Amino acid sequence: MKKIIFYLSALLIIGLHSCKKWETEPKDRVLISDVFDPTDKEAVQAKAYLFGIYSLLPNGFNRIDGDFLDAATDDAVPSSERSNVSFFTNGQLTAVNYPDNNWFNSYAIVRRCNVFLKNIDIVPISDTLIKQYKAEVRFLRAFSYFELLKRYGGIPLLGDEVLELDSDINIARSNYADCVNYIAGEVDAIKADLPLGSKITTTDFGRANLEAALALKCRLYLYAASPLFNGEAYQLILRKSTYRLYRR
Repeated sequence: MKKIIFYLSALLIIGLHSCKKWETEPKDRVLISDVFDPTDKEAVQAKAYLFGIYSLLPNGFNRIDGDFLDAATDDAVPSSERSNVSFFTNGQLTAVNYPDNNWFNSYAIVRRCNVFLKNIDIVPISDTLIKQYKAEVRFLRAFSYFELLKRYGGIPLLGDEVLELDSDINIARSNYADCVNYIAGEVDAIKADLPLGSKITTTDFGRANLEAALALKCRLYLYAASPLFNGEAYQLILRKSTYRLYRR
């Protein structure tokens, strides 16, 4: 009996002592201060964060149930009558069942890009690399805004703001022209800091480069020149801008 009381007392003492060392937050949780670390001279964690942003990009032209996006038009038919791509042509498409909804992923990219831009300067790497990483991230953000723009028209532009839980998220939609000008302005601002595609090594294949940024601007203007969005005056501005782009 005495042994049992001794063991129970010992367990109680150990338990009370361990209470003082309880975790106040999960130790496996990665904090922003862990990712953007002033002692990380190789920017290992920051680059991993950057590469993680790419994983949120739209995945290929057959992303809807394996059918190519042509099947959402009268150019092709889906491989199965049950394919959700049929919603675009059979009258069943609604805001609830939209099979190519990219709202969440695009704004997740925008937020992560803004977090990156806000914190990357404390990582001890060269100014040249920081400029390149910032340009790369701004390209991803501009690309995400374009993905939103072509689906929904004018959308809320957040700039460099990182929204928090207590932030006011009732942000008005910008008009279509402002969104186009913002995306085009981002491309113009970063193109000098992006590498040529021919300079990218095999290990960096698929990362943003100058050609990708200029291609984004061309496609942006292609959509924006549509009479669906703009009148003749704005189309004339776009044609002049596109001419300068090709003259570059």
